[in-house]
Amino acid sequence: MAIDKSSLHHWWRRTQVIKISYLCVLFVMLVVASVVFLRQNSLGMVERRKAVVTADKENKDVNAALKELRGYMMAHMNTRMSEPVQLTESYQRAVKKMVEEAANSGSAASSEAYSAAQEECKSTNTIAYAQCVIDKTSNLPPGSDPILHIDPPPAELYSYQFYSPAWSPDLAGFTVLAAAITLVLLIARIAADVIVRAVLRRRS
Repeated sequence: MAIDKSSLHHWWRRTQVIKISYLCVLFVMLVVASVVFLRQNSLGMVERRKAVVTADKENKDVNAALKELRGYMMAHMNTRMSEPVQLTESYQRAVKKMVEEAANSGSAASSEAYSAAQEECKSTNTIAYAQCVIDKTSNLPPGSDPILHIDPPPAELYSYQFYSPAWSPDLAGFTVLAAAITLVLLIARIAADVIVRAVLRRRS
C-alpha cells in the first residue's frame, strides 16, 4: 500500500510536539530519582539488619527484628543482603547453656574441666565455640571423666538470608518503571524521526 506523502508528513509534524530534548531531560531526572530511592531502600535494609544484630547482642526480641527485616525486604526492591545475618550471640548463648547443663549434670567427675575449657574457648569464633569445648574436654586425662556427648545446634539455624523482589510497588519501583517507559518512548521517538525523514527523502 502506497504511503501518502502529505499524510506522512502531517503525522510526523504532530510527533514533533514530543520533543526529544524533553524526553532526554525527563529520562535523566527519573534515573536520578531512581538511584536515590533505590539507595534509600538499601539503607533501610541495612538499618533493619543492624537492629537484628543489636537485638541478638543485647538478648532482646530477635524474632521481632527478624520479622521487621523480612517484611521490609519483601516489600522493597534493591534490598538484597550480600551475606546472611548471623545470630552469633544467640548461638553462643545456646551452646554455653548446653555446656553448663552438661557440666552440672553429674556426667563428669568435676565441672572444673568444663570451666577451664569455656575460659580457653571464650575468645574463639562463636560458631566454633562448641567444637572447641568438646575438643578441650575430650582430650583430658581418663581420670578427669570428660563429657562424651555435647551436640551443639546446627549453625544454620542461627543464620538468616532474605531476598528482595526484582520490582516493588514503592517509590523506587515506580520511578524505575517510569524511567524505563520514558526510555522506550525516547527510542521510539528517535526511530520514528529517522524513518520518516528517510521515507520523505526518498519520495522527494
